[in-house]
Amino acid sequence: MDRGKSAVPRVILPLSVEESTRQRELLQYSSVVESRKWKPSLEQKQILESMWASGTRKPPCEARIDEITSHLQLYGKVEAKNVYYWFRNEGTREKRRKQQSEAINSDCSAQSNQLENRVNVDGEEEEAQRTLELFPLHPDRGGLL
Repeated sequence: MDRGKSAVPRVILPLSVEESTRQRELLQYSSVVESRKWKPSLEQKQILESMWASGTRKPPCEARIDEITSHLQLYGKVEAKNVYYWFRNEGTREKRRKQQSEAINSDCSAQSNQLENRVNVDGEEEEAQRTLELFPLHPDRGGLL
């Protein structure tokens, strides 16, 4: 009596170590590619920074963003959204750099003031000690030399 296929359950064999490693690598690679953040090349960064320094704060229209993007593509991979966000974020980065610079300068001037105050205090003490040494008192004689 032939029933067609037997009722034996299918057994799924585990992948070999090589196959499972390969699958893991592919999954990791694909997730890295999807979440990869754009990092401008040195040339792209120099071009963008020179545009910022020359006064381009926000590209006026999509056509200008596309023009900048096509120019930057000569030096590496870049998309229009990268250019847009770079200009949008550069103002914030510039403000943060300025605040950090001011904080460092104020710390330096505060340390300099503290050092000057120490020198003044030390100088006064040193002067007082010199004066005392010029006119030493002898307790056994009850007066000056």
